[in-house]
Amino acid sequence: ATHSLFARHPTEKENTRNKTTTMGETTVMEETYYVEETGVEESDVNSTRRSHTCCWKLMDTRKAVLVVDTFHIFAIIFSVLINAIVYHERTFGGFFAGLLGIIISLIGFFSAVRFSLTGSCLATIGFILCFIMDTIGFNWVAILIDILLIYPHGYFAWEVHTGVMTKANYKKEEYLMPGIPALPDI
Repeated sequence: ATHSLFARHPTEKENTRNKTTTMGETTVMEETYYVEETGVEESDVNSTRRSHTCCWKLMDTRKAVLVVDTFHIFAIIFSVLINAIVYHERTFGGFFAGLLGIIISLIGFFSAVRFSLTGSCLATIGFILCFIMDTIGFNWVAILIDILLIYPHGYFAWEVHTGVMTKANYKKEEYLMPGIPALPDI
């Protein structure tokens, strides 16, 4: 795996950077990436990290689920308020659709906090059903949002199912791209 976007320039003490090591017939090139908990960079050769990076390699899937669900909840609240204030919408159709989205996002958020497979699967299925409804209604903006929500939820559910993401090994699997402010530890 190449992490050239995350690589930093080597210092004089880092003479192992960009050297290749031959192990049998396999050649391994050392690259570095940032681990949020320690604030240091680690080498791929010495790392046992197995989790997927999400959102254009910005963070691990658990952090991605927490971030996209938080944005989704606030976007729904903002949208419902704008419709009520600006357009004087007095029907409850938009409110109930927004409430459904908030409930699904809350299920996804709390399943990521607790590493719950059931909650992760429910949130993923909920967003897939929203995707199907938006596809039937040709709501292209909502389809894009649904895809952006399904991707981290689906990967996180898969990683919880396969045992890659657990409470016990999360500190080893945790990832945040350098330069991004640290997220609260939940």
